[in-house]
Amino acid sequence: MRGAWRDGALGWRLIGQDLRLIGPQLLWAAAAIVLALGLLLSSWFVFAHIQQRMAKQSAQINQLRQLLTQERQQWQRVQQYQQPYLHLQQMRVLDSEHRLDWIEALEQLRQQQAHWHLDYAFAPQRQLSAPVADGQSAVLASKMTVSWRAGSEWDLSQFERWLTRLSGMAVARQCRFARAGTAAANMASGIAVECHYDWLSIGLHKAS
Repeated sequence: MRGAWRDGALGWRLIGQDLRLIGPQLLWAAAAIVLALGLLLSSWFVFAHIQQRMAKQSAQINQLRQLLTQERQQWQRVQQYQQPYLHLQQMRVLDSEHRLDWIEALEQLRQQQAHWHLDYAFAPQRQLSAPVADGQSAVLASKMTVSWRAGSEWDLSQFERWLTRLSGMAVARQCRFARAGTAAANMASGIAVECHYDWLSIGLHKAS
């Protein structure tokens, strides 16, 4: 019995000696394992953070691309309508009508071409179309009736050219021509002209 106890005590003593010998190595190994686990864990957090930032940056890049595409499309639309808009602006058909300018020009023409016996009349401005584009603008028309006596076809062409130099766009709706002269003498003294024009402009929609 004592021999067994001595053997057991000797065994524990040897184990204790071995532990004292390998204890520092075990501690270093455990510390190394803990340090490695800490590094792995911190690396995982850093990697996850980098992935999150990359996803956020990718979303921002996609958003910027969409904005760039929208801006490019808007610019293309501006380029598409720029020339027609500038043409309308040069013709002065945007916004208000130019009735006073037309009357002044007609009075001046009547004085310059007294032999034409020019007469004219204007009707109130009316709306020709439903609202277009932005829903606030519409095509408006100011009816003008002109009656005069042309000496020849040349006078007709001259009057039409003169009309195009005025502000706005005059569209002939109806014209009547008749031979002006004395039936007794059977001689033509010109062409009696009566034309109805619409001065077109683009302005605010007039609610009915």
